[in-house]
Amino acid sequence: MAAKITFPPQWELIDPDASGPFEDEYAIEIAKGHPLYGVPVKAIARRKDCDDVLFRLLRHLCEYAVVHLTWSKKEEAEKNWPAFELYADDEDLTEMCFKHQWEDQKE
Repeated sequence: MAAKITFPPQWELIDPDASGPFEDEYAIEIAKGHPLYGVPVKAIARRKDCDDVLFRLLRHLCEYAVVHLTWSKKEEAEKNWPAFELYADDEDLTEMCFKHQWEDQKE
């Protein structure tokens, strides 16, 4: 669960009471045919330096997705937009997504 995850400085947690706009934009942008179409989510963190949002996937084999929202306020025409990366669990998210971000901070 996200409470156990240590987030790199590029990320900030989203207050559960403020997650609605992120979840709404996700629902608008994800078109039929997109791999995440129909998957309910909960927004839990966002990158401060770009439009990536970490969502908990509520009904999916993977636990997390980092989705690059376009903030277009419309359904995306391309089936591969918005871009996304899936992460199986906390360990996968930390190792495959956050590890290099922590390493970038050391440089």
